[in-house]
Amino acid sequence: MKQAIDELEKTLRLQALAERSSHVENVLRHAFLAELAGEVWRDDPNEPLGISKTEVDDSGYAPAATQNPPAVATSKSPT
Repeated sequence: MKQAIDELEKTLRLQALAERSSHVENVLRHAFLAELAGEVWRDDPNEPLGISKTEVDDSGYAPAATQNPPAVATSKSPT
């Protein structure tokens, strides 16, 4: 009987994951980025960390992180 309950529990959990896959993906992404940011901060608290979301491909979103992001060039119009 216990094994049947375990199989039912497994089926229900898999169904919940499938129905909330976007939520699960976002939670995992945030956990990963929090860990990454913590490592960068421990190495150098003043080090900037830029995080971007790349374009969607066939596999889904692929977050990109850069350390020491390049300075943004700005130009002024001649007056």
